[in-house]
Amino acid sequence: MICEKCYHNEVCKALYELNGIPRIGATECAYFRDKDHLIETPLWVGQTVYSYNHHLGGVFAYLIDNVGIGSLGKSGVYWGFEANCHDEETDELLDEIDFDLDYIGKTVFLTREAAEAAVEARNAKP
Repeated sequence: MICEKCYHNEVCKALYELNGIPRIGATECAYFRDKDHLIETPLWVGQTVYSYNHHLGGVFAYLIDNVGIGSLGKSGVYWGFEANCHDEETDELLDEIDFDLDYIGKTVFLTREAAEAAVEARNAKP
């Protein structure tokens, strides 16, 4: 284990350069996390996405509450997400969606504006 392979390396480096706080060293550091064993998700728990809900009649915000990796058999793995839509005033659960990255830009959007534009484009088709 070496510090350069640690997820926290840049923070430890900055603490030393700015404040003179010496590095503990990867063999002794309780906070060492090997970068090769970490996965960064493309979306994260707590992120807001937007989708059209035909039952509720509009574009609504959904808060991602679960992120996971699924298997597609021989074709590989995929990112799976679960998100909930709550009423802003009562916090009542209005809707739940499950989606993967293929839904982004099709039925799930990163901004409300993109979701509304997609709905308008879909409604404009004859």
